[in-house]
Amino acid sequence: MPRKKQLSSQKGQNMPIEKRIWEAIKKLCFFQKGKLWKIAYSKGLTALQLNILFMLSSVPQKFRTVSFLSSELEVAKPTISVAVRKLEDKGYIRRKENKKDRRVVFLELTAKARKILQPAEDVSKFIEDVIADFPEEDKKKVYGMLVDTIFELQKHNFLKMTRMCISCVNFIPNYKDGKHYCRLIDKYFTSEEVGVDCDYFKPA
Repeated sequence: MPRKKQLSSQKGQNMPIEKRIWEAIKKLCFFQKGKLWKIAYSKGLTALQLNILFMLSSVPQKFRTVSFLSSELEVAKPTISVAVRKLEDKGYIRRKENKKDRRVVFLELTAKARKILQPAEDVSKFIEDVIADFPEEDKKKVYGMLVDTIFELQKHNFLKMTRMCISCVNFIPNYKDGKHYCRLIDKYFTSEEVGVDCDYFKPA
């Protein structure tokens, strides 16, 4: 009988570690996108409409505006406005006036919207639970690496300014003994402690 060809190593094992890390991150991203598309297709929503719902579910009220959505999703305001109107018509969003400034209108999710988002949120919670079981030191190192990667992407204009410490006017990198500093809260911290979604963010 012919002998089976022995494989010395799998293709992935020959990749540099940085490439394997990136491939693993992409698999997680594809997994999430697949779940989102399944929800969008079943409810007759576009990818943009679903992204709007997820964004509104994850930010404080002061950010739930058309202007914020346009900036965060990097989509023109007229396009966002059209998508929001369609979501209103379908019963997923309602508008709420800002009592302090009537020129500003907040967008609120309805119970119907929260119901369709629940399966995707359950998946996110499962992933978080898996990560929670890893050693604390490993989690800090991975988080610090991802933060530094995002910072490099921003410096080279591959990624827009996000609501992260590293893009904030109050952030001073490597201020003392290798630690960063926040003027707002008067605190030193490492890359592993940098925030990625700050409510007090101000563009640098």
